[in-house]
Amino acid sequence: MTNIGTYSYKSFLIHLCFFTFVVEIKPVSLMHIIIADNQEIFCEGLKFLLSKSGKHQITVSPEFLLLETQLKSGTFDMLIIDFEHCWGVTASTLATFSVLSPATKIIILTNNETDEAIITCLESNIDGYILKSCSKTEFNETIEGVMQGKKMYCQPVLKVLCNQYINIKPKKNDPEQLS
Repeated sequence: MTNIGTYSYKSFLIHLCFFTFVVEIKPVSLMHIIIADNQEIFCEGLKFLLSKSGKHQITVSPEFLLLETQLKSGTFDMLIIDFEHCWGVTASTLATFSVLSPATKIIILTNNETDEAIITCLESNIDGYILKSCSKTEFNETIEGVMQGKKMYCQPVLKVLCNQYINIKPKKNDPEQLS
C-alpha cells in the first residue's frame, strides 16, 4: 500500500510539474498596435506606456506611405492615430484605412475636441476617440474596450455625441441643467 500511495503521489507531482511547465511556455498572443504620428517624442512616450503591460507589440509609423503599406499587410490589430498631426489625414483617409485593413481597430488620440472634428471622425466609423489629456487608466480602458469590440469615447466626446444626436435641451425651470 505504501508503494502504491508513494507512486500515486510521485505521479501526481510529475503531472503537476508537466502541467505547470506547459502552462508557462504557452505562447502569449500579443496585440499588434501601430502608432501613426509624426511627433517622435509623443510616439516614444506612447510606445513606452503600451509596452509596460507586456501584452502589445508596438510599431511606430512616422510616414504616411509607410503606414499605408503596413496597413495593407493586415497584421495589425489596432491603429492609434492623431489625425491633426498626421500628414493631413482626413475623415476620408480614416475611411480608407478601414478599407485597407478591415480588421484593424482605429482609435483617435488627439487634443482636438471640437464638435466638427469629433463628428467627422465618428462618421468615419472609428472605434475610439480619446483626448491626450485623459488619464493612463482611461487610455488603457479604451485600448481594452476597443479590442473587446466596444466603441470607446472619453467624456468630452460623449458630451458632443449627446448634443449632436440626442439634442438634449435644458428645461426652463431646472437649475441643474441651466448651469
